[in-house]
Amino acid sequence: MEIAPFVEPIPGETTERFQMLASRYHCYIALGLPEVDPSTNVYYNSVALLGPQGLVGKYRKLHSYMSEPRWARDGDLGIPVWETELGRLSVLICMEPMAARLAALRDVDVLLPCQLER
Repeated sequence: MEIAPFVEPIPGETTERFQMLASRYHCYIALGLPEVDPSTNVYYNSVALLGPQGLVGKYRKLHSYMSEPRWARDGDLGIPVWETELGRLSVLICMEPMAARLAALRDVDVLLPCQLER
């Protein structure tokens, strides 16, 4: 599979590098990346939310869009809402209108859109 060289677990090498930036600049980073679950070897289109203190959480895209089923399975973690000093944060990944609605129903303050670049 063409994406195999680019997948990694969360946390992993890429999230650790961005975590150093979040800590240094006391900020939050929503990082989209192709994730592999090391216990199942299943791939997901995911977002890691990194904050000044570390990994806040991750989200796996709930509903695949067009070409994604070729490489990513639908997510299994639900819609997250993270309590932070910035407010209640959630994320969505490209082309997920239902996920946006579900996050809004959970009273999020900020919805962070993320997209993997091709």
